[in-house]
Amino acid sequence: MIGPAYSLGQGFNCLRYDRIDCALLDVNLHDELVFTLADALAERGVPIVFLSAHSLDIAPPHHRERCLVHKPYSTYGLIRAIKAAVGDSRTRGARQPAA
Repeated sequence: MIGPAYSLGQGFNCLRYDRIDCALLDVNLHDELVFTLADALAERGVPIVFLSAHSLDIAPPHHRERCLVHKPYSTYGLIRAIKAAVGDSRTRGARQPAA
């Protein structure tokens, strides 16, 4: 397990120095929106699960269809979302043609 990261800077450091299999991102991290970090994770093909008490309407359009777990959440709901995000990324990867 990597993290938790308590700021975007810490999140970017994790991305820089660690291998990340799936990222759980609170949409609003200490009054900062996490979508720049989400963009960097997505560029590397890291599955993302957003956590929020609200919808993803404030997210850039390319992140609005990602997994969202509403706060407060249950462990079961969180695990289900992680499995879905990781499964979706594997399915997308399998559909891409080999280089």
